[in-house]
Formats: sequence, structure tokens, C-alpha cells
Amino acid sequence: MRCFEDLGAVKKFRRKAWGFQETFATPLKELGPFVGEIVGALREVKSATVTIEQVVFEPTNLIALVSGACGGGEIREGWSVEASGRAEVEALLRAALGDWVDFVFVPVPGAFAIYADHDEYMTVFSMRKAGLTGVVKRLTEKGCRRVDRYRRIL
Repeated sequence: MRCFEDLGAVKKFRRKAWGFQETFATPLKELGPFVGEIVGALREVKSATVTIEQVVFEPTNLIALVSGACGGGEIREGWSVEASGRAEVEALLRAALGDWVDFVFVPVPGAFAIYADHDEYMTVFSMRKAGLTGVVKRLTEKGCRRVDRYRRIL
């Protein structure tokens, strides 16, 4: 894992003209299977980056995850953490979803990206409907709760 400051990443994400989105409630007690379905929808995942927009409470899960790799494990607004390989990507997303932070998750390669907030909502964005279909299908089949009639305004 690698940590770096990337102050413009969230602004860049917000400016993108996302065509499609679906929002889910984040099941904090079942993060492992939830994250497994999300990352599983990415047939191949080389890496992913989580960029922190807001820290509400100290992100203990993220700090514990990156402490060895990121010089003391400091996590603050505007910082990004990059993970390589499926196992690291899953661990990173699970840690971020488990903390009280607002963040952007961008996998490589990826048909979708995610914005999640500390209110336990996670919105999956895609430029094409096909990019959203796989992950939405996997999550709904596993009983994850969609938040109907919710449109996240970036």
C-alpha cells in the first residue's frame, strides 16, 4: 500500500459526468461479504485508490491497515491510499467503509467508482449502464438494501 496527498482527486471525481448511479445502505455488520461482492464484480482488479474527502471521527480501521506502509498511518482529508491486488483492494475498501469518513473509491481497471459517506450510504457510479449492472445485480442478489429514489448530487 502507498499513501499520498491528492487534494484535487475528489474535485475531479465530482466534475465527471457520471451517467448512472445506484445507492446502497452499507451493512456495517456484514462488510466482508458486501465488499467481496463489490470487488467480485470487477473481473480483474489491479489496484484501487481510496481518497478521503472528510474525516468525521478518527479512522481507526484505515490507520491500522496502513500504519506500516504509510509512515505512521496518518489519514486526513485530501489523502489517498492505493492498494495493489485483489486482497489489498478488499482490505482497503472494507477498512474505509468501516470508518466514519467520506471517500471516493476508484478501482483500476474499473467499470464503476464509488462515493461513500459516514451516514452509511454508498453510491456506485458508472459512465455506462452496463458498468453498473454487474455490481448492482450482485449486491441485490445477496440481499443488500438499495436506497430507492435517492440521487446523490456531487
